Amino acid sequence: MCIKGLRLVTVQLPENSPPSDWGPTELRLDGARNAPTPNGYDVPGPRRTDAVRGGYNISQSLKAKRRSCIVNSLPLVYDSQNNPMDEEHPAKRKKSRWWPTSRGAMRIFATLIAVGALLFTAVGALLFLISVIVVATLDNEILLVLGIATVVAAVVVLILAGQQYKWTGFGESVQPKPDNQEIQPRKTLWDWLQLFIVPLALAAIGLWFSAQQDAHQQQIEKKRAMSDRQIEEQRAQDAALQAYLDQMSQLMLERKLLGSEEGTEVRTLAQARTRTILTRLDGRRKGSVVQFLYEASLINKEHPVVSLTSAFVPAGAPKKSVNVGLRGADLRGADLRGADLSEADLSEAKLSGANLSDVNLSNAQLIDANLSWASLSDADLSDAELPEANLNVAILNDANLNGAILNNANLSEAVLPGAKLRSAYLYNADLRGADLTDAKGVTEQRLEDQTNLLEGATMPDRSMHD
Repeated sequence: MCIKGLRLVTVQLPENSPPSDWGPTELRLDGARNAPTPNGYDVPGPRRTDAVRGGYNISQSLKAKRRSCIVNSLPLVYDSQNNPMDEEHPAKRKKSRWWPTSRGAMRIFATLIAVGALLFTAVGALLFLISVIVVATLDNEILLVLGIATVVAAVVVLILAGQQYKWTGFGESVQPKPDNQEIQPRKTLWDWLQLFIVPLALAAIGLWFSAQQDAHQQQIEKKRAMSDRQIEEQRAQDAALQAYLDQMSQLMLERKLLGSEEGTEVRTLAQARTRTILTRLDGRRKGSVVQFLYEASLINKEHPVVSLTSAFVPAGAPKKSVNVGLRGADLRGADLRGADLSEADLSEAKLSGANLSDVNLSNAQLIDANLSWASLSDADLSDAELPEANLNVAILNDANLNGAILNNANLSEAVLPGAKLRSAYLYNADLRGADLTDAKGVTEQRLEDQTNLLEGATMPDRSMHD
């Protein structure tokens, strides 16, 4: 091992002194020429001698061994007064010990950055975990993106800041290793992150997976509960419909409902039961009730026994807040020729392709009803409300539409030869391609005043509108 700055000093001992009094020889760092020995002798200066006390001659090999022994085993003496290492920075020694150096200040600053980044990461991870655990769903994509962005930003900050400082472990680090010595470096920030990142990542993944499983299970249970409720409701409606049909059959067979006079007890009972059941059924089952009443000849317009008017509303309930009358009834393709549906609430009803010829629909409510391809020849629709109704390709030959409200209705390609349209409201109605041949109570000028959608329509005077 080479020691820079050291000078090997040999000493000359007094004559007639036994070897046991020689004592250890010392080395000096400052190169001084005079130094006391442990036996009190002064060494006049460094000089090489080839003789030892007693007149013994030492061979050249013994001298080499002694030099090696002196270098490898003799103690070193540190001279603090003449050490040039301490003379390099005299100004720094004068500073207060509490004042950090520039390197210390940079380390403090880097530590603050790293701590801030870790806190930022912790807050982002906490927000992400809260969003997963509390909300129990990943539908909230904003929190998910925020959490991922927070983690990525923290990692980028740590890497950029850590590359400038060795203690973080991100940048290049050189550790000197003297001969025959092992150096155990201190734990860097990256070392600590390696210790905690994997467990924290596994814990976060476990929590996320558990939360996803819980959310998925909750969704399955919610769908199952909803399906069970729907099935139970369907069963209840089926039971109610079957009970109604049995009761009405009993009234017809045992109490002669068909031949009863207006105002009699049996007719009042049938009316009440019909109105009550219609508030409890969905659109498809309402259609079944109407079909039953029609086939039982209870709603024949010549001799109606049961009225389907929408005037009945449960006490304290607004008319549109309850499913009264035939609102939303499914009567697609039904054959109801000659039925009495006056004043019935058929809003949003499905009547496409239905045969409604000669049906009494006066004062009926058909708001947003679907009557496309329906047959309404000779039907009575006087004063009926049909705003936004779909009458596309509907057949309305000789239909009575006096005073009907058809604002924003779709009458494109509808067939209306001979239809009565006196005082009918057709504002913004779509009459493109409609056939209004011989329509009564309306003129081309009046139609143009109410709507601009008349392209290709046949006017009452049989002219084609441009």
